[in-house]
Amino acid sequence: HHIRDTTDVSYPSDTYYPLAGTRAKVRSNGATLMARYKFNENFSIYGGLRVLRTSGHVNLNTPRFTYGLQTDSETDLGWLAGVAYEIPEYAVRVALTYTSPIDHDFGARDTFVGDTRFTTTIPKSVQLEFQTGIAPDWLAFGSIRWVEWSKFDINPPAYNMLTGGPLVGYEDDTTTVVVGIGHKFNETWSGAVLFGYETAMDGYSSNLGPPNGRRSIGLAGTYTHGPMKVTAGLSYLDMRDSETNIGGAYTATFNQKGLLAAMKVGYAF
Repeated sequence: HHIRDTTDVSYPSDTYYPLAGTRAKVRSNGATLMARYKFNENFSIYGGLRVLRTSGHVNLNTPRFTYGLQTDSETDLGWLAGVAYEIPEYAVRVALTYTSPIDHDFGARDTFVGDTRFTTTIPKSVQLEFQTGIAPDWLAFGSIRWVEWSKFDINPPAYNMLTGGPLVGYEDDTTTVVVGIGHKFNETWSGAVLFGYETAMDGYSSNLGPPNGRRSIGLAGTYTHGPMKVTAGLSYLDMRDSETNIGGAYTATFNQKGLLAAMKVGYAF
């Protein structure tokens, strides 16, 4: 299982916002290798290793100073483990998964001190997934995922010494809930509608990551051909209003909406 994630924040230089011209990007590539052991048709356990490679850079313009940071690419290991209970004849499945934190010990260069080092923790998470048949060819499903974002920050020492805080940091953890209903039209095609909700954090949001909680609705379709399964989906995201500040002197409120498209290809053997 491979995941590629990019976070890109940019403030246009032709605005009156004090951070005009600021830009930051984080790139992350992850791969997971998993195995499962079935005790019987109902109970199973599973686990595996996660490999995560991450890098980032930022050019920050503030009313008081400018700051630049470029990290090396760091590759580190984590793990996950879980337990599942199934009743195949009723399409019932419940799975609980724990994913460990991953510590990146970054080497970096910044505009204040040159070569520097700092550690960033990619937070741990716990996810509960469930599904059940509710009628012939109809399925209800969902998940609840908790992520310990309060343990995450990007905190170069020189930047912290000047400002008294991290470059990026969050005060609270988040919980994300997704529920949906799926229908199998025939042996080839199936579809689903999904609703999502993510809790907001207290306090100010980060200027380099202003989204804070969201609601969503989405549609997905799956095409199955033998051992191959292709799923595509489109979601509408309604982000909660979030407020940022710069040294207490400047505040701004962000309101964001958007579309998210995704595709997954699977092959069973």
